[in-house]
Amino acid sequence: MCNITFHIQHQEAATRWPFEEYGTDGITKLELALWKFAEERNRQWSIFINGLELPFEYEPDLTTIFNEIPEVLELLLKENEEPAILDFFEQGTSIVLSMKRKNDIIWVEFQKTPPLTGKRFDHLPEEPQPILVRDFYEAWFQFLDEILKMLTRQEHNLETDLSYIYYISRINKIREKFQLSF
Repeated sequence: MCNITFHIQHQEAATRWPFEEYGTDGITKLELALWKFAEERNRQWSIFINGLELPFEYEPDLTTIFNEIPEVLELLLKENEEPAILDFFEQGTSIVLSMKRKNDIIWVEFQKTPPLTGKRFDHLPEEPQPILVRDFYEAWFQFLDEILKMLTRQEHNLETDLSYIYYISRINKIREKFQLSF
């Protein structure tokens, strides 16, 4: 377990197609900005756990879990019996990251649902993978900071929208609790 690593990275890619706001009634300005951002760009992001790469796309994968990320980060601030879940339920991805914290290690188990799980996840092991708590949080905070920065550059006045203020303040409170725990 001495070689535990975790990080998240994203790749820029060319513009895909213009975003159409059809069917976006009732969503927050932050969600709309994320959908627009994901639709207009063919971007990918990957989670790396101990040499394993989990490749995802912004649309639909990031838009699927974006609102659950703060809840997962909050649950893993302390040891937990019930797993914290990130469920990438879109066809072609269909993988669940089930996470439990024990001391300074977060154990990630990959739950696949064949045949819906994409072939790109065939290599994932059955046994849970350890991640150092500090690496886990630092990677997620950095990733979210980058995403939110890109969204505010794209979407005029997003910083003053209540949905953005709520999301960023929730992440900042979790960041403060995390920093106090170390």
